[in-house]
Amino acid sequence: MTTEDRRAPGATRMPFEGLVEVGGALGPSFEAQAVNVSEDGIHLRTAYLPEQGQPLTCRFDGGPGQSVLASGEVVWAAGADKGGEFGVRFTDMDQESVDSLKKIIGVPGVEHAVVSGSKVRLHIDGLASPMRAKIKDARATAVTVGSDLGFLQVGRQLELEDAQSGAKRPARIDRVDVAVDPTSNVPQLVVTLRYADVAESPAGVESPVAAPAFAAVPPSPPGDDLASAEEASRRMKGAVAHTISQMGPALGRMAERAKTMAVLLAKRRSERKDEASMARRTTAPPPNGGLYTSGRRVLRGNEGSPSSPDGVLPAPFRTHKAKAVVAGAVMVTAIAGALALKKSHNADALAQAQAAAAASAAAAVAAPEATASALAAASPPPAPPSAALAPAPSPETLAAADETSDTATKSHKKHVRVPPFGNGPVHHGNVLRLKMDGAIESLEGAQQPTGFTVKLPGRRSLEAAAPLAARDTRIAAIKVSNDSAGAELSVTFKDGVPNYQVSARGDALVISLAPVGDLDEKVAKSSKHKHAR
Repeated sequence: MTTEDRRAPGATRMPFEGLVEVGGALGPSFEAQAVNVSEDGIHLRTAYLPEQGQPLTCRFDGGPGQSVLASGEVVWAAGADKGGEFGVRFTDMDQESVDSLKKIIGVPGVEHAVVSGSKVRLHIDGLASPMRAKIKDARATAVTVGSDLGFLQVGRQLELEDAQSGAKRPARIDRVDVAVDPTSNVPQLVVTLRYADVAESPAGVESPVAAPAFAAVPPSPPGDDLASAEEASRRMKGAVAHTISQMGPALGRMAERAKTMAVLLAKRRSERKDEASMARRTTAPPPNGGLYTSGRRVLRGNEGSPSSPDGVLPAPFRTHKAKAVVAGAVMVTAIAGALALKKSHNADALAQAQAAAAASAAAAVAAPEATASALAAASPPPAPPSAALAPAPSPETLAAADETSDTATKSHKKHVRVPPFGNGPVHHGNVLRLKMDGAIESLEGAQQPTGFTVKLPGRRSLEAAAPLAARDTRIAAIKVSNDSAGAELSVTFKDGVPNYQVSARGDALVISLAPVGDLDEKVAKSSKHKHAR
């Protein structure tokens, strides 16, 4: 079959030189040069030659407002040195593309039959968008269309506002008419409203009601379209000016309110600051005068009583100073006597200590006469120093007490040494401690294949041993149990038993484990010794 045989017979082919954008589902989009075009297809020349039967989409422009978008199929292809030529038969095309294609090839378009009730769009100069409408009546020479005005539905409630005063009255739509000015041929929408706050009159009787005092617009001169346009512009400017004139007072009122609010807020803030600065008293005012002691009594004096104009301390302060002197002397005497009694082991030393104590007491009593007179005036005289000291014990009693004290001290300082338990030396190891209920007096250790056990007779563990396993990764398990015989500690290791030492330090059981490196060297030496055998 030749190339000419594949072309549609009887198709009107028009030479067409233009670029065509070709896109396919099996490959990328490319551009082709058109040779001719018809209602059924298009002849293209390109460097990329598609395969026969491949579906394609073609898009090209034939002029202003004449864009064609069609789907087709490659029906023939002829290769050349650089690309080739091929033909596309159109299989799908929308109505707008069909009309544009007919205008390109010069075929008169087919008028569509207009049916009553179908939707149309009215493109009117001056409107931002087309006006939608429906065909009411269609004839060969004319068509009648209509557009629904839902916002002017009869019976709909609304409010009628006076543009001058701003007063509003409720009303409802009673009738809607259209009147055409015979002179200017400009239609007017006439809406009849009925007030909702006035009772309807009986049938056939219509009470005269004064029309709202709206500004009347004089009719435009006949045949003067320019005057009509100027009048419409004037009315629009009047409405805008009226709106602006209403916005001014409203903005003024808002400014006054904002100013009043700012004043009130500032006043309230100042009041809060004043309240915060004023000290609120919830109790009675403090009494005048300071507190001071007179003997065992606490007294309150008048203002200025703690100090005198002559710079001399008052009697209470002098009394406290005298008491402090006497008390210090008595304390020094008692300490010196105790030390002398403890260190002396015979009657002569005791006599010397008593003589020293008596001399110190006499020196303390022989305080300045001014201090003694102040004490006598301010408070009852203190007890003599000899009364504060107990009667001197006999030399035999002091010797027995000294021996008992030395024995108790020696027994307290004596520590029981408990031999440690282990399997080898440990240097700088990991130390674990377990607290007991008292001093550890003995250890009974036993080695196990994977660890060791230690018994502590007469002691009980105050802590759990399981948390100690986290201190050393080589420990597989560690636990302690308390029974009537004492506490028993059991330690199990994972891979090999390292060097360990278990010792007692007071009430603490100390477990020292060799570092990890020591265990590795021990295992290596043991393995080497076995191989040597």
